Amino acid sequence: MYSNSSSLINVILMHSHSLIRDGIKSVLERKNNIHVIDEASNIRNVINILKYRKANVLILGFDRIELNTIELICNIKNEYPKIKVLLFANDFFTDELFINLRENIDGYLNEHSGIDNLLQAIESLYSGGTYFTEINKPKDPLTHLTLREKQVLNLVLKGMSSKEVGVELFISTRTAETHRFNLMKKLEVNNLIALSNKIADLSR
Repeated sequence: MYSNSSSLINVILMHSHSLIRDGIKSVLERKNNIHVIDEASNIRNVINILKYRKANVLILGFDRIELNTIELICNIKNEYPKIKVLLFANDFFTDELFINLRENIDGYLNEHSGIDNLLQAIESLYSGGTYFTEINKPKDPLTHLTLREKQVLNLVLKGMSSKEVGVELFISTRTAETHRFNLMKKLEVNNLIALSNKIADLSR
């Protein structure tokens, strides 16, 4: 059962897929106390909308969460601390990534959440609470790597330096170092020995 309060919950809805936005919007607008005041296809559009629209709850939908996404959400929370942020995503999270993300959001819905979960989450956030479903964790962390990161990983495991990786893949040494840093962060290791052991464990 949901709140029968006459208070109107103003929502900004964001998702890159218009069909998903339309579906969620149609459900929300059946509720007398929820009003979708604006829509956006990406988080930068949301930031622009917030300059002239006042919302109680931001619903942010993502297929994939990048590090700069967390930074932008953090910027929103710093600029508009009273706004509640509800995230829903099909993405997988490492513990470290989700800890960083959770500091800047008020609710999270995973890919298995239904309409009831969404409505409960909105009501909870508006009332000053939080709403978190279980996070999605990859059974195989390698699925979280990009194609380029997998290429770099294979070369690093062969003993190549960042400079040699750059030459092999026709990228700069700095870019190779960035990919190496990112893949090690995703695999939650901090040196080559730990990386080799991790890959060996995953291969068993």
